[in-house]
Amino acid sequence: MNIAIKKPILVSGVSLSFLLWFWQIFSNSVGEFAEIGFWSLILLSSLLVFIRPKKEKIHPPTISLTPITSEILEETKHQVETLINLLINETNNFTPNNLTLSPDTFKKQLSLIQSKYQDKIQSPNTSKAEIVILSNNQLNSNILKNILEKNENLNRFTYQTITISSLDQDKYNQLLLNYDLVLFLIQGDITESEKEILKELALKRQQIILAFNQTEYHIPEENKEILKKIENNTTNIIPQENIITINTNNQIVKIRKYSNEKDYQESLETLEANCENLINKLTTNNDQQNLFITTAYRRTCQLKQNIEVEINSLRKQKALPIVEKYQWIAASATLANPFASLDLLAVGAINTQMIIDLGKIYQQKITLNQAQQISLELAKLIINLGIVEISTQTITTILKTNTITYIAGGVIQGISAAYLTRICSLSLIEYLESQQINVSTNNSKINLQNIKEKLEKVFKENHKQTFINSFIQKTTHKLGWKTV
Repeated sequence: MNIAIKKPILVSGVSLSFLLWFWQIFSNSVGEFAEIGFWSLILLSSLLVFIRPKKEKIHPPTISLTPITSEILEETKHQVETLINLLINETNNFTPNNLTLSPDTFKKQLSLIQSKYQDKIQSPNTSKAEIVILSNNQLNSNILKNILEKNENLNRFTYQTITISSLDQDKYNQLLLNYDLVLFLIQGDITESEKEILKELALKRQQIILAFNQTEYHIPEENKEILKKIENNTTNIIPQENIITINTNNQIVKIRKYSNEKDYQESLETLEANCENLINKLTTNNDQQNLFITTAYRRTCQLKQNIEVEINSLRKQKALPIVEKYQWIAASATLANPFASLDLLAVGAINTQMIIDLGKIYQQKITLNQAQQISLELAKLIINLGIVEISTQTITTILKTNTITYIAGGVIQGISAAYLTRICSLSLIEYLESQQINVSTNNSKINLQNIKEKLEKVFKENHKQTFINSFIQKTTHKLGWKTV
């Protein structure tokens, strides 16, 4: 099979590896030049070795407590419109295998979001905000719902209830997209699972009021202590003014009335549920417009994410043929090169050029130095993670089982080089897809730790014997290596 190689980085790297091979033969034939040849090999090899960068610290996503403004909403709408145009451009001169939603469909969805919330935002006092009561106790949620619905001052709200135990992906999406406010009820100090739900909602900019319920079960001093713990556990998740105490249950208390110092009469009285803190907060909250703006923002962000998924799907369809091309080049170059130590140099040049080409498809400005850096780090990772050894052993075992007629080490190395090139490229594709599509500037910052995580994930998914069997058959057929 003949493979045309027109990339300058690729040509120079592969050519350099063969020049080093000829120099090694020459240095072996002239003993006095052996040491010079060794140091020349190191010197030339260093041309493609980039200084190892400092490890980047991984920080968890930051939860912003600042309100979403109409300006932020408009900017997000503009980004969606730009992404729709980008999706249209991605389909030019390219017929995708599948396209879940067309650009016209996304345009209609954006128009629906605008039309639904435009009136609400402009006339917040005449529009009803939708509230969902979320808790582990359905009974308490229903009681609170009835209390709020009966209050005439709260007729600008509608209410629904959802239990935490019933939360699945669909209901979670409803929390984000269908409701303007979440009333989160807890019965005591917040649990870790409840805290994680709060974090996820806050990261997506859902508006939350956290209500500490059933305070009648504790003495006032205990309530203060529990409330303080709740505030500490939700720092930077919920504004402190959105944490309140309520009591949804009627309470029966024993009353003693004394006629003198010794004589008294006992009676039972019922204390009504006390949700005044919550009612006052909802009644005096004049920021209903912000609720509508924030909900429209969340829905627009979800639409933006859906468009990015479609764009990445198209780009992956463009990228996979490039991946296959470079894995065949890696296999051919490795088989033709008789020295394993020089294989790394050739494959390094191949991967460097492949990384640059993939970056262009995903509109990521990856420089030559960055591509060399990523290629070097990927090589280190696949060695440190034992991927090279495991893959070679697996491929060798399969080759012996299938009794390939030409079982020389070069064939094993060639197939291994193609397999490892594919693993590295798929890891980079997953990394590029995980990056937010920046429609204004090229994002050139590379997160090597994130690439490592993608590499481990991709290797695990592509190390099944059925896949490797299929890959070997495809590789040997593509390159014209005979099997029996």
